[in-house]
Amino acid sequence: MPIVALANRKGGVGKTTLSVAIATKLADRDPVLLVDLDSQANATESLGIPLQPQVSKWLQYSDPPTLTSLGRLDVLPGDDHTQDLDTVLVRRGIELIKRQLAPLTQYRWVILDCPPSISNLARAAVCAADFVLCPTIPEYLSLAGVRQLVHLIDEVRRDHGVSTRLMGIQPNKVDWRTKDHKEHLTNLVKAFGTWGKGGGLVWPPLRQSIAVATATTEARPLWDVLSGRILEDWQAMVERVRSYG
Repeated sequence: MPIVALANRKGGVGKTTLSVAIATKLADRDPVLLVDLDSQANATESLGIPLQPQVSKWLQYSDPPTLTSLGRLDVLPGDDHTQDLDTVLVRRGIELIKRQLAPLTQYRWVILDCPPSISNLARAAVCAADFVLCPTIPEYLSLAGVRQLVHLIDEVRRDHGVSTRLMGIQPNKVDWRTKDHKEHLTNLVKAFGTWGKGGGLVWPPLRQSIAVATATTEARPLWDVLSGRILEDWQAMVERVRSYG
């Protein structure tokens, strides 16, 4: 049961869109659990699920998870109560999510949509994960944000004896027409290498797309609105995730 955390300390990089897209597409074949750890609960809302404090109950009181089932996809919904979990983790330990997920062996995949921060909750998600996928956008300070996540993974591995590793860095919302995007993407590749070449980590970029933006804004299923080359790029991204299973 690979556990994949999607994390970046910076918001607006498409983390939730990627989390939901990966979870829903993996669920075409396998049972998947999506855990909404972001207090904004956008993953919950985007799937048409009412906001509920299920994540906070699950972690604060160790209640059995109350899930919403969408075919092979089960969702553990969140709401703004999730922001209170940092103090719970001080008391109950950073390994709490890892312990809570251990009995849920019925799933082929677990996807964790993380908060956009380097918080106790983000640390707990990284500690629980087998792999971390880092969405980013090629803009100012994006490289610094990725490096901070790498440092967090190293810190958690050292302090908690886990084997979490960085699955990849997913450039998102790339506009090839802009010089800045090209420069920042080049810097990212220089720092971390190209995926598939000598252990490089930077995955093929996902281009800026009106269809993706529309699906996000209107809470429509992403896979219903993508077409052509954009659809192929997103499908290839999910297959890269699937290859780690």
